[in-house]
Amino acid sequence: IKNRKLNSRKLQKLSEIIDDVSNEVSSQLMDIRIISNFLNSEDKKITGGHKVDLDVIYDNVFKKEWMNNFTEEINKDIQYGMDESLFETLKTFSTELESFPTLEEKLKEAFYRTGGTRGNRLEVRDLLNPKSYYGLKFSIKSAQGNKTAGSTSQTYSAIALLCMAKLSLIDKTSNSKVRKGIRYMAIDEAEGLGSNFDMLYNIAKANDYQILSLSINPNKIDAENQNIYLLHN
Repeated sequence: IKNRKLNSRKLQKLSEIIDDVSNEVSSQLMDIRIISNFLNSEDKKITGGHKVDLDVIYDNVFKKEWMNNFTEEINKDIQYGMDESLFETLKTFSTELESFPTLEEKLKEAFYRTGGTRGNRLEVRDLLNPKSYYGLKFSIKSAQGNKTAGSTSQTYSAIALLCMAKLSLIDKTSNSKVRKGIRYMAIDEAEGLGSNFDMLYNIAKANDYQILSLSINPNKIDAENQNIYLLHN
């Protein structure tokens, strides 16, 4: 009985760790949704009506559901453990894992028993890695929704938008207000971006970014608020 209780306590601690992993996966997926909403807003279109997409992929990854099943089973066992007579006789999820001596073995077997598929190379560090539960695909799509490689300026603009979307997460405080600070958007070869530069300029203005651009010929966009520096040999 003492061994069973010790085993149960180990699994309870493991359940807390798995719960932390599950919460972190949910938190990261929420951040991805925020980034996707930022990229999909109407003012983020690049030339030709193209839009940037960040898609979540669930192929060839672990299913998050096993973690919920695992913590539910352990919580049930904790309730049974309060009754000594039940604990001695009832075959619980914890007692089924009792024969696996190490925490690593217990975790792997728990994964198999709560919805995970048996694989040849299951590593504990992968089970505890939030990024093992989803994949991401970043792409440029046409107005019709077809994926495209995009031109150089479109690709540049897409990457700039992704950077701004990620930074917007850092900028936000817990009450959703934007932190005070100086924000810069550095744009190289600005002249070659065409109308995409206008799109980036409008986004920068709306999000309180200053633009630092370098090009052979400067983009004259705002004479009253723009400083132009000429570099000579």
